[in-house]
Amino acid sequence: KAVRRLGWPHTVVHDLRRTFAVHALKNGVPLPRVQKTLGHRSAAMTIRYSQHAPEPHADDDAAKIEASMTGAADREAQAVRELLKIEPQGPTRVPTNSPTVHLRGSESVG
Repeated sequence: KAVRRLGWPHTVVHDLRRTFAVHALKNGVPLPRVQKTLGHRSAAMTIRYSQHAPEPHADDDAAKIEASMTGAADREAQAVRELLKIEPQGPTRVPTNSPTVHLRGSESVG
């Protein structure tokens, strides 16, 4: 009844269980917990669900591919290059009350 009310004509309750399992596994819920939640007697049955779950890095990879295809990666790289060109205002100074550090084989610093 719920599936019909949602307007999902080709969906069965078992599809919803699989969707739950895939999302749980994808988001790091340990396999034994998913197994218990779904009421599986064996981990082998739950592992069948995990075969449908994309690897955890799949979302990151997809985002990188999308950024490359839309030019967002190029714009980000350009922004980084522009930021790296910015130089600090004025010379960097060591405070006069800082201790002197003696380095072996070189001058004293500080």
